[in-house]
Amino acid sequence: MLSRMGPERTAKTGNSRLSHQLLELAKRKSLETQWNIAQELFKLQFEEERDITDIQTLVDAGVRCGFSKDEVSEWLNGQKGVEAVNREVEKVKKMGIDGVPRFLLQDGNYSIEGAADTMDFFEIFIKIKEQEGV
Repeated sequence: MLSRMGPERTAKTGNSRLSHQLLELAKRKSLETQWNIAQELFKLQFEEERDITDIQTLVDAGVRCGFSKDEVSEWLNGQKGVEAVNREVEKVKKMGIDGVPRFLLQDGNYSIEGAADTMDFFEIFIKIKEQEGV
């Protein structure tokens, strides 16, 4: 099987709910920490071929980004953050979003679906600036 990662490499995919719970923990610390966790998850999945549906992989990601092993394990195993993740899922479903990537700008007032061209973003940023009178 050929993939973009090469003839012998395949990415593992599955339910990403636990990954989103970890992202919720990170967001509670800071948006920068959440960004770092997201980048770490991409690295683990696509560069190291780790399974980001596996709790140990998620614990490793959390530790690499400054959390303690116990903090991440307790958060994920104790189902903390599940309500926040579920609320976010419901919010995006109500918006008609059913795929990724999807970029939401200005609290969802603008949306770009898929791997968009940079000009799509540029045009939205211009609209936002015009509305702000800047």
